[in-house]
Amino acid sequence: MELLDEDIRLWSAGRETNIRLLLSTLHPILWPDSGWYAIPLTSLVESSQVKKVHQKARLCLHPDKLQQRGATLPQKYVAEKTFSILLDAWAAFVSQDFCLTRDDSGSFLYSFENQQEKLACSIG
Repeated sequence: MELLDEDIRLWSAGRETNIRLLLSTLHPILWPDSGWYAIPLTSLVESSQVKKVHQKARLCLHPDKLQQRGATLPQKYVAEKTFSILLDAWAAFVSQDFCLTRDDSGSFLYSFENQQEKLACSIG
């Protein structure tokens, strides 16, 4: 497991909050039949692309999915560690890409992926 820890540490070092870099470099630390393939960094420019690829990574690494596929103990270990790192990076990504403002009527608006939509709540 020490070798796996070292691989994971090298993969994530300096990129802990950069979801794009983590997703584009995930393939070398996963096992060959993991179902994951290399994602070019240039495919992760738009927020919507990042969201889509992150969702695929979550499905690939989710403990329940691994159990269904009969993953080995080392595979489960790598998946658990990378899953956790990706969740933290996703939280950082969302917090950077999310902006909350008010419109003229006092309703809250959020801007995510360059779209504005009214939230269900407004100020009375």
